[in-house]
Amino acid sequence: LKVNQAINLPTLSNKTICKGDNVSFTHNTSYGETHWFDNIGQSIPSFIGPTYSQTNMQSNADVYYKHKDEGCEAPILGTSKITVNSAPQPSLAEAPGVCFKGEGLFTVNIGSGKVNWFKELSDTSAFATGSTVKVPQVLGGITYYYQTEQNGCKSIKKGLTLTSKPRPVAGFTYDLFWQNKFRGTPINVVNTSFFWDFGDGNTSTTNIPLHPYAGPGKYTVTQIATNTQNGCTDTVAIEVNISHLSTKVLSRH
Repeated sequence: LKVNQAINLPTLSNKTICKGDNVSFTHNTSYGETHWFDNIGQSIPSFIGPTYSQTNMQSNADVYYKHKDEGCEAPILGTSKITVNSAPQPSLAEAPGVCFKGEGLFTVNIGSGKVNWFKELSDTSAFATGSTVKVPQVLGGITYYYQTEQNGCKSIKKGLTLTSKPRPVAGFTYDLFWQNKFRGTPINVVNTSFFWDFGDGNTSTTNIPLHPYAGPGKYTVTQIATNTQNGCTDTVAIEVNISHLSTKVLSRH
């Protein structure tokens, strides 16, 4: 006479994993079989054997199991939970272009967790952590890679590229005319607009202004050149001696 006996299996610990990970549970018994189920009302087991695995988990789930020995089934169905965590998704990821030699800013906003920054895609150690990274002076295009992280779950690295926009070159020559008149001529006018401050309280937005001074003397003429395509500016300030005796060509590169 053979007596079969199914036993109630001990409850397995719940598991916490990251989205896309694999998970497995194991119940070793000295006799009989372990039946595994994905749903509590499932009559046919998803798997029979000591170890049950699920791959590429995308959401929380429960796993059910019970012991069976020949025609005998354990009366209690064991249950364990699988909690699937995800890396945070950014609500904002940007690196606006800046004018040459300006300050650059990389920004990635997430609701919770942290943001890791890498200079190369292959780097394993972050050079900075936080929602923003500043670049004091941008001399050319820069690409940094960010990775979000929470509860041990990390996103794939994604690149953000900050571009450098060209500035115009401020500079002008000037001529003096009778009586105490100044004429400024920009060294470059292509895609450029100008603001002139003549140092005596008067200004102009004319490309080539002709400005009369109240009298001779030294005045600081300031020219602000603006690139009409990207808004970048450059400034030069030149002291002008209103004496009718000299012509100067001055520029800043």
